Amino acid sequence: MVVDFEPRPKHQVESELTNKFQYFSAKRQAYEEEAIEDYKLYRGYREAHEDLQDDENTFSSSLHIPYAYEVIDTIRSRVVSSFFDSQPYMDFLPQPEGGDAHQMQVSEEKAKVASALVDMQLDKNNIYQLFYDYITSLLIFPAAIMSVGWRYEEKPIKRRVKMPEILRTPQGVQYTGSWYEQIVESVESIWDDNELSLVDFFDFWPDPRGKDIDDCRGAFQRERLTYEELDQMMRFLYDLDEGVIYDVDIESLLGQSAGIEDGANRRLSEIGKGYEAGDAYMTDGPDRGKNMFEVLHYWEDNRHSILLNRSEVIYDGPSPYWRHRMKPFVVESYEPMPNEFYGMSGVRLINHLQQELNTQRN
Repeated sequence: MVVDFEPRPKHQVESELTNKFQYFSAKRQAYEEEAIEDYKLYRGYREAHEDLQDDENTFSSSLHIPYAYEVIDTIRSRVVSSFFDSQPYMDFLPQPEGGDAHQMQVSEEKAKVASALVDMQLDKNNIYQLFYDYITSLLIFPAAIMSVGWRYEEKPIKRRVKMPEILRTPQGVQYTGSWYEQIVESVESIWDDNELSLVDFFDFWPDPRGKDIDDCRGAFQRERLTYEELDQMMRFLYDLDEGVIYDVDIESLLGQSAGIEDGANRRLSEIGKGYEAGDAYMTDGPDRGKNMFEVLHYWEDNRHSILLNRSEVIYDGPSPYWRHRMKPFVVESYEPMPNEFYGMSGVRLINHLQQELNTQRN
């Protein structure tokens, strides 16, 4: 494998990633306000207000007519059903080889196996719910983002194992013929396969000058990882042995991400349902491993960097997807705009109709 990567000092990479993130974040601000407005309409949120009394002793109402939701739910149900209401989800067409009947039969069997394999991988990723959420994002936000990657995860597994009963005598080891059960714990791989994940609109920052994900020079994706998950990710990067893993005092960063808002809370706080900055798991006690960090992944076509709590770079190296050299995301808009990364959502197209309906009823 040929990788075009040159290691650099830690402070240089930190400065570069911080400046890029600030630039990307500032340019996305206008679309955040639009996304929040459409999200509120979809959720049926109405600002709290005091009842206003007029001369005839009547009071104003604060009704929200769920027109936007009805339209979005109709479109969503049709799209999701058309893709995943029956199996196989995708058919593969057999390619005949010379017109021989036997070869054609073999090709048909191979096509069935390919369809079954794709179905198995999609079901493993809970594709019905995932696609439902993706279409929901597509219809509410200026863009819907899905990450397409590979996941490797290990976990300690306990099993009851039958062991032969033995006796140690001066003559040597003797088997009694009896068996007993013993609990054995071992670290095993629980996931080593493709992984599809929905990325929150507020957890993704593309290159402001990009026309689409392939045209973007880079993109940031945010995720929250616990201490345990971060440790497993770092061990995976050590085993990968392709980039630079920088020395970072993880202990000093514990609790620092409490004030950094994640995507879900960014939306929920706008409708009065956000959670506080504090976290009950931020402790030095038994739950210490569940402390959470903000992890910013920076992706280019052949680069992957990781910034922790927006302050410490912990990894900089080539993308693990070096074969196709593409950023591992699928990004679509409901109504794409020519040469623009963000398009218009379904709610945006009926925004004024929803506002008019609410005004008339109230």
